[in-house]
Amino acid sequence: MTTMVASPPSPPAAPEQRLLGLELLRFLCAFAVLVWHYQHFGFEGGHPLLARSEQPFYGWLRPLYEHGYLGVQVFWCISGFIFFWKYGRSIAERRVSGGRFFVLRFSRLYPLHLTTLGLVLLLQPLYLAVHGQYFVYQHNDAVHLLRQLLLASNWIAGPEDESFNGPVWSISVEVLVYAIFFVLLRWWGPSLRGEALITLLCLGGVLAHVAWPVVACAGLFYAGGLAALVLTQRPARERHGVGLAAASLAVLLAVRQFAPAQTATVLLVIGLPLLLGALAVSVRQVPERLAVAIETAGNLTYASYLLHFPLQLLVVLLCGALRWPVPVHSGLFFVGFIAAVFALSAWVYRRFEMPMQALIRRLALPPPR
Repeated sequence: MTTMVASPPSPPAAPEQRLLGLELLRFLCAFAVLVWHYQHFGFEGGHPLLARSEQPFYGWLRPLYEHGYLGVQVFWCISGFIFFWKYGRSIAERRVSGGRFFVLRFSRLYPLHLTTLGLVLLLQPLYLAVHGQYFVYQHNDAVHLLRQLLLASNWIAGPEDESFNGPVWSISVEVLVYAIFFVLLRWWGPSLRGEALITLLCLGGVLAHVAWPVVACAGLFYAGGLAALVLTQRPARERHGVGLAAASLAVLLAVRQFAPAQTATVLLVIGLPLLLGALAVSVRQVPERLAVAIETAGNLTYASYLLHFPLQLLVVLLCGALRWPVPVHSGLFFVGFIAAVFALSAWVYRRFEMPMQALIRRLALPPPR
């Protein structure tokens, strides 16, 4: 989820440059993923023993308990929008070098990834010693550790091969898409036709049941990028907007006719960019305090995504050591867990993520002129 560009504190952006609607959506997606993964508390080793309908507040949160995993797909689409919005022109015009782009991404993603990987690496053997198998994610061998260290855990395999801090699988996939994004922008520059073609090719791969997760990620990433380009290239809005809408409708109708089971996938690829575009232009003029609160919430998403599984593992180990059953059916426990994840994420963002970003960028990037 998970691809938010963060940098050392700077003066607030102008209202027209803020993507407050997308920041709010990011936070809601992070919450959806936490609800979806709440089921981990009902796992015994690698097997779920808790029915979803037995989880707290199921009546209110049923869509998230049943489909919260889709938050990952929304994250991918948001990432594409943000990357094309922030980097599309500067990379194409060679104002951002490959080295600088790598440092920006590395400093954003790797410090917390390495830290949470280390936590899971320490805690999983304790769980294994008691239960005879690992907690939730079972592929915790040397090969998977090396792939995790390289943030390449799922470049080849899919989510069924998750290991260590399992949720990082989607970030691993997205890292590869970042590289594709940079190379293609350098070669061809931002192009509505080009991004639309890539989106359609990836959508075709998904409809053909290509299992490689990079295909789905790239399709949603470029669909989000397409929405950003439509908004930023004003002449293109009038010239290509109607054509893109007609083509989208034609694809949707064709799939609905010949592959109705895949209609939801097509709706996701078409509907998400429209939603992102609407949020980008509509959620702008809000009171400054509310804007700061929304941006703060958006900044917690990466930390919450990487921290929640190690925290779950720690809670399960502590309950086991105290001979207490995990109060998985308790609404109070549910609220406490969600609150703890976001509170810890806020602390980690301020005290660890931002200082590490600043340090790495200061050491690896030339000082501004």
